[in-house]
Amino acid sequence: MFEKPKESISCAWGEVKEMHMQDLPTLNPYARRDNYYVGKDRTYLVVRRDGPPINLGAFLGRNPILWGTLQERTLPSLLPAYLADLDNAKTVNFGEVQGTGDGLRSGKEKLAWKDIKNAKFHNGRVWIQHKTDKRKDWTFETPNAVPNVHVLVALTRKMAQLPGS
Repeated sequence: MFEKPKESISCAWGEVKEMHMQDLPTLNPYARRDNYYVGKDRTYLVVRRDGPPINLGAFLGRNPILWGTLQERTLPSLLPAYLADLDNAKTVNFGEVQGTGDGLRSGKEKLAWKDIKNAKFHNGRVWIQHKTDKRKDWTFETPNAVPNVHVLVALTRKMAQLPGS
């Protein structure tokens, strides 16, 4: 049904395998410990297929135009491979979330594709909404545990046959 992409998007960095957020220790004037100001800062990591990963750092990682462009440019090459794996009865992994032919899994929780009302990434959270029961909605407060979060959202929207997917 779905074909693997014939070519992948690459840039001066090389072919992109996955992107995810990560929390790094940083100096923070509001969190003091042992006379050092220590906290966390969210950055973005771009994992290449053919070289070491690239950490965009706190400044570049917070740039919505750069992050949006990376998502937009990598989605066309990453999504078809995930869809092809599902079509071939393989499980696709997004860290703590797995996709199967039947739906999504996270730990012991399962959510069938047909029961999904919406999927989005908003305000640093992944939201997957159940059609009829709000108590069964999934929210991931730490999207750094979900690599390729943009692919997870697009895959969920497509498999659940949501409008605009």
